[in-house]
Amino acid sequence: MKLVRITDSVWFKKLGCAEHDQGVYYYHAVDLNLKPKPINRVLKTDPLGILFIGHTPGRRLAERIADFRKCVLPGYKGSGHSAGRTYKSINKLAQAFPPDTIAVRVVVSKDKELEKKLINEYKQEFGEVPPLNSH
Repeated sequence: MKLVRITDSVWFKKLGCAEHDQGVYYYHAVDLNLKPKPINRVLKTDPLGILFIGHTPGRRLAERIADFRKCVLPGYKGSGHSAGRTYKSINKLAQAFPPDTIAVRVVVSKDKELEKKLINEYKQEFGEVPPLNSH
């Protein structure tokens, strides 16, 4: 599992996907060594610290991740990502997970149903969706 901190200035290059790739992306809570920070959920602890599962219907991974970064990084202006808006609207969430403790990983795929499947699997295992997902 390759995690790249969202505050990394060369985040896209480190992800190793192509400019035009689409797919599913995850945001994880991580420590300073990029090790996932477990998050307590309703049914059990999520050892991967998943904060969000998203997809890129008709857009590129680079665009969606950039949208999130614009929402959450200090000094950036933007509101084009639902997870970013949720993150900013819940002060204690943003305090618990500052931008330098959030990392992204990607799954390149053209499967438009993959995100729904992954969120449903997460919900079945942990009893709820990741905290930045709205469904």
